[in-house]
Formats: sequence, structure tokens, C-alpha cells
Amino acid sequence: MPAADLSADILPGEGLGGIALGVKGCDVQEELFSAGVEKEWVSSSDLRYHLGDGEIEVGFDPRIGVVVRLTARAGYRGKLLGRIAVGMTLEEAEAAEPRVRRESDGASIAGVPGVVLELRGPSHARVIEGIAVFRG
Repeated sequence: MPAADLSADILPGEGLGGIALGVKGCDVQEELFSAGVEKEWVSSSDLRYHLGDGEIEVGFDPRIGVVVRLTARAGYRGKLLGRIAVGMTLEEAEAAEPRVRRESDGASIAGVPGVVLELRGPSHARVIEGIAVFRG
């Protein structure tokens, strides 16, 4: 697998960085198992790999052997729907895309399954710290 593309579009329900959701571990093993890739066990069904300097987080389910979630983090330059990027404020995202919907623990895009905006900061100044895609 070639190196991840940090400028690639973020595709809800499909993938990001040139990595596709649903891809088998054996097809991305060179990228995931290379020296220096940080690995984090979250649960028995959630193994996360942090690629590069943490710009891409790969959620891997070892029980079924596939990539189930991809998250763009700080340093990722690609955009969701051509308008929403990691590091934007929630208010900027809402102005760029009127379908953004605030939720108790993040934000979503109405009518767009397979994506969630992960937020940090106080309620008056929320910032997008991650854009996660999954099969919706």
C-alpha cells in the first residue's frame, strides 16, 4: 500500500487518506505494521493505529480482520464535502455546510451517513479535532 495521502478528500462511509473502509488487514499490513507506527488497544474489538505523526487514526477490528473506522486528525489537509476540515471551529463548519448538526458528544451531517465530527473545547468555542468515517 502506498503512503497515506494527507490531502485526499474525506469520503463518508468510504475512507480517507487513500485508505478504504472494509479493507482487510493483510492489504494494509505494510502501512500498519511498519516500524514507528503507534498501536493502541481500546478493546478486544478495537485496535487503533496512528499513522505518520498521528494525522490518520485507523480503527481495526481484529475479530473480523478489517478496517472499520478512519479518523483524520491534526495535520490532515483533506476536506469533508470539499468544505469541512480538521481544526475549523464548529461555527465555521456550520457556515460552510448548513446540514451540520450539533450533538451531545460531537456533530454530524444531516443526510450523510458514515461520518462524525469529533469536537473539543468549551461549548462557545468548539473546534473539530477529528473527522471520523465508518460504514453507516
